[in-house]
Amino acid sequence: MKIKLSVLTIVVMTLVTAAAYYVAKRGVTKRVDRRVEARLKGGFGAVWERMELDGQDVVSWADRFAMLAQRDVGAMVRGEQGLSDYLEAKVQAMPEASRPDLAVVVVRGRILGAYVSGKLLAPKQHADDWLNRNFYPKVVAKIFDKDVEKGASTVPNPFLPPGWKGPGLSVSKVSKTGPLTKDLPFAVAAPVIVPISPKTKQPAVGGDPKRLGALLFGWTTQGDTKTAKDAVIALAKAPEFSIQRFWQAYVPLRAALGMGFVGAAERELLSAGRSPDFVAMVDGKGVVLFRNKHTEYLVGESLSQRYLSLQSVLSRGLAQSDVWGYEDLISAEEKNKGASKKGSSAAARNTLLRIGMSPVVVDDKVAACVIVGWALAGRAATQLERGLGLGVVFLDGDRFVASSKSIPVLSSSVISKLMAKRVEGKKISKVDGSAEWENLTGTDVVVDGKHYLAAAGVIAGAFKKGAYNYIVLVNRDEAMAPYHLVPWVIWVLGAVLLLFGLVLQHIVWMYFVRPIDEIYNGVNEVISGNLEYSFGTPSAETEGLCYSLNAMLGKLLGRPDEEDEEIEEEQDAAEIRLKLGPLPPAVVPASDPAVSALAGESDEDHCKRIYSEYLSALQSEGEDTSTFTYEDFRSKLEVNKRLLTSRYQCKSVRFRVETIEGEVVLTPVPIA
Repeated sequence: MKIKLSVLTIVVMTLVTAAAYYVAKRGVTKRVDRRVEARLKGGFGAVWERMELDGQDVVSWADRFAMLAQRDVGAMVRGEQGLSDYLEAKVQAMPEASRPDLAVVVVRGRILGAYVSGKLLAPKQHADDWLNRNFYPKVVAKIFDKDVEKGASTVPNPFLPPGWKGPGLSVSKVSKTGPLTKDLPFAVAAPVIVPISPKTKQPAVGGDPKRLGALLFGWTTQGDTKTAKDAVIALAKAPEFSIQRFWQAYVPLRAALGMGFVGAAERELLSAGRSPDFVAMVDGKGVVLFRNKHTEYLVGESLSQRYLSLQSVLSRGLAQSDVWGYEDLISAEEKNKGASKKGSSAAARNTLLRIGMSPVVVDDKVAACVIVGWALAGRAATQLERGLGLGVVFLDGDRFVASSKSIPVLSSSVISKLMAKRVEGKKISKVDGSAEWENLTGTDVVVDGKHYLAAAGVIAGAFKKGAYNYIVLVNRDEAMAPYHLVPWVIWVLGAVLLLFGLVLQHIVWMYFVRPIDEIYNGVNEVISGNLEYSFGTPSAETEGLCYSLNAMLGKLLGRPDEEDEEIEEEQDAAEIRLKLGPLPPAVVPASDPAVSALAGESDEDHCKRIYSEYLSALQSEGEDTSTFTYEDFRSKLEVNKRLLTSRYQCKSVRFRVETIEGEVVLTPVPIA
C-alpha cells in the first residue's frame, strides 16, 4: 500500500510539474513575443520618423548655407556671364577669316568663361553649358607648369615686365577632352597674368605678376600662327580683360565661394554635432564648383546627369532631400587614378549619404545649388541602436551597405526574405493622427546563430522611392535572457514539492493509513471468531475509535470495561473509595443552563462544596465518616477527574452528589 502511494505521488507530482513547465514556458514565450513585437513596431516607426526628420534637417542646413552664399553666387554668375559676353564680343569683332571657333578662359583646368561657335556645339547645347566644366588640354597644361618668378629671361616675355620670367605663349593641337566633342587641329594658349599689389591684394599697375589663368583660342582649320599669337597676346594683355573682366569672374569664384565657403559650412556642421561627409556647390547646370573632401575630384563634372533629384531642384527651384550612394560620387578620374592603390579614396565606399539640396536663385533664375550630406553608415546605425536598443541595417536596393555594431553582415538570403515583406508606406490615423505602417509584420530570421525578429522598410525622403531601404532587428535571445531560469526554477520547485509530497505521504501513512489497517485487521480477527481480541492504540488520532470499539465489544460480549477497572484500581490505592454514579453518554456544553453554575465554579470551590455535600449525605445514610478526611477526598476526586477527562476528551469534569437506591454516589458531568 505504501509503495502504491509513493508511486502515485511521484506520478502526480511529475505530471503537475510538467504541466506547470509547459504553461509557464508558453506564457513566457507569448510574453516575450509580445514585447519583441512591440519593440519591433516601435523601433521600426522610430527609424522611419528619424529618416524623415533627418531629411528635413539636412534640407534646413542646405537652405541656410544657400542663403549665406546667395550674394557671392550672384557675383559669380554675373562675373562669368560678363566674361563670356566679353569673349564673344571680342571674337565677333575679329576678322571672319581669323575668327576662332573656340575661346575659353581656364582656371586650374576649369572653364571660367567661354565662347563656342555652332560648329563645336552638340544639338540642343548652349555655350553656357561649357562653363565650370573640366578642361585639360596639354596646350593649357604647359602654361601652368611653371610659376611666374623674378629673374632674367633669355626670351622676352610679351606678358611680363622686364626682370620677370614665367609661362609664355603655347601653340598646339587640342584633342577631344572635357566638354569638347571634336578635335581642334590648331590652337594657341597664353597665360592670364594679373599684377597684384602685395599690400591691397588687388590688381594694381606695378604689382607682382600672378599667373591666375589661361586664355585659349582654337580653330577647326589650320591658320596662320603669327596672326593667332598676336590675337591671343592682344586680348590676354588687355587690362580691360585681365584686370576687369577676368578679375571680376575670378575673385568670387575662387575666393568667396572656394574653400572658404566649404570650410565654414564644415565647421558649422561639426559644431552642431553633424559630420559633414559631403558639402558641395554646383552651378545652375549641375556642374560641381567645389566640394569639401578630395576637391581634385568631381569638380567640373555634372551631378545632375547622375541624380534626378538634383535635376528637379535645378529645374523647379525647390529644396529637396534625397539619399545618394557614395559610389556614384566617385569620379571617373578618381577611379582611374586610385582604384589600384590600397586605401585610396577612389575605392568604392560602402555607405549611403543623406543629402539635402537647396537652390540659390539669382535674378529669378537658379544659378547654383548647395548640397549637404552626411553618411547613413555604421556610425548612424550604431547611434540608432544606442537610442532605440535594436539593430539597424542600411541597404542600397537589396545590397547590404552598413549596420550597427551588434549586427554582422546580412546574407543575401536573409535580405531577400525580409525585402519580400518590405513596408513601403504609412497612413495617418483619422482618430488621433498617429502613424500606422502598412503590412508591418515581423519575420523570424537567424543571423550569426542568433534569433531575431526583423522588418524592412524604405528610407523616407529618398527621391527614388524604394531605391534605398533599412532593416530593423530585435534580438529574441536577449529578450528571452531574463526568463531563461524559469524552466529550471519550475523543475526545482517540482522536485521540492515531490519531496514534500513523499514526506506528507509518509506522515499520512504513519498516523492514518497504518492505524486504520491495524483496526481493519482487528475487525477481521473478531469476525473470524477471536472474541478475546482487544483493539490496541496504534496512534493518538485513532485512540478514541479503538476505545469505542473495545467498549462496544465489552457491551456485546459482556466483558468488563477496562477503563472502569482502571478507575477502581486507582481508587483502591487511596484510603477511601468514592462511588461513581452512572456515566453520561456524552459531553455537556458549558452553555447548558443546568451546568452553567457548575462550569463557573473554580476547582477548589467545587471540591470543597462536593466534599461537604458528600459527607452530609453519607452521614444521613448512617455511614461512619470518622476516618473520612478532605485531603483523601480531594486526592481521590482528582484521580476520577483525570481519568474521566481523558475518557471524554473534555475541558473539565464536575460532579453532583446523588443518592441512588440508598447508596451515595458522585455522578460525573463532563463539560465541553
